[in-house]
Amino acid sequence: MSFDAKKAAHMSAYLLFQAGGAMNHMKLIKLLYLAERENLRRCGWFMSDDFLVSMPHGPVLSNTLYLINRDIDNSETWNQLISEKINHTISLKRDIQLKDLDELSVSDVEILEDTWQKFGTKTQWELRDYTHDPKNCPEWEDPGKGSKPISLKTLLEEVGFSQDEAKALLKRMRDYGDIDDFTASL
Repeated sequence: MSFDAKKAAHMSAYLLFQAGGAMNHMKLIKLLYLAERENLRRCGWFMSDDFLVSMPHGPVLSNTLYLINRDIDNSETWNQLISEKINHTISLKRDIQLKDLDELSVSDVEILEDTWQKFGTKTQWELRDYTHDPKNCPEWEDPGKGSKPISLKTLLEEVGFSQDEAKALLKRMRDYGDIDDFTASL
């Protein structure tokens, strides 16, 4: 997958906007994961093409977490829109209008809005517990103190695709260069 940092920034800015401009970073990363998961279920592809991993506090979008933590600094858009994390909170750097988030399609906005409506009132701890529950996110596996890639085949099956459909989607993703052989093998 080729991570789209600008789209991840716009997805994050959308959710921060819905929250009034700021939120706990763990809550944001959980909301983003749940939106990506829902997009995969509805559409059969990812919004930001991020790498999904299980971490001690649940599943996350790996590259987006790096942006939040400023462990990578390769997104001019992220740096223009979103503040550094202070006391576990990130915020919008400036007022935005939703029309400014032009990387988001109508479908993306619909999924982000649905995610916000369903989970926006939950705390970061409630979202952590929700994503740890195998009834909700059975693809998450406790990685101990580190991280562990989430199997795309397993995730596809968990969001409702049959084994044959999951194999076909993985093949399509690989053929179109959306994922590499390593990612497809997970």
